[in-house]
Formats: sequence, structure tokens, C-alpha cells
Amino acid sequence: MALHKWQTNSEELQKLWVKEDMVSGDPSQVIEPLGLPFTVLGVSWNKGEDSLYFDVQNLVTFLSGRVNWKRCLLQAIGRIFDPVGFLGSFVLRVKLLIQEIWKLTLDWDDDLPECLSLAWN
Repeated sequence: MALHKWQTNSEELQKLWVKEDMVSGDPSQVIEPLGLPFTVLGVSWNKGEDSLYFDVQNLVTFLSGRVNWKRCLLQAIGRIFDPVGFLGSFVLRVKLLIQEIWKLTLDWDDDLPECLSLAWN
């Protein structure tokens, strides 16, 4: 089985992979300037800083045009992909908020009560 789509922040190792013909596809895709993000386990990886991070810009854009409804809250939490559990404390708080909303038996497009709306915002 040939593994591909390798990434490293070591320029020396990248050049070795190209030299040993271990790179599938376009070799220029592997030797990119340091600092460009790649995805590792569904999480963005900054090679230059060797750090994992979550790009929340898409989520913020999605939420900017939404209203405080149960439907929108569930759509927002569904957009968070965190297979490793780095955002566990945030996701737990939102799940507890969803639990409170379900206890109130709100319809999908009902406005959230003020106390829950403040907690969400």
C-alpha cells in the first residue's frame, strides 16, 4: 500500500521525498512556503508554526445572518468538526444549552427565551 499526501514542516524531509520519488502528484504541492495551513485529522495545521487551530471564520459568517432559533443553534453546532476533542469544553456548553432548549419544548423556529439567547450569544 502506497501512502501519499504526506506533509511535514521540515524542508529537508520534503526535498528528500521529492528526490526519492515518494511524492504523488505535483511535487510543487509538497514544497510550499512554510506557513500555509493544511488539514490533519480534520483540523487545520499551520506548518510554519507547527500548531493546530480551528478556522472559525466560516462559522462566524454563518451565524452573522441567523436568528436565535433552535434550528439555527443546531445548524451551528453541526458545523463544528472536532474529532480529537480540542473544543470539548465549548461543545459541552452548547450541548447543555441544547438540552435546556429541548426541555422547554420549543418549536424549530420559535425565538429562544431571553436567558438562553444571552447564553448563546
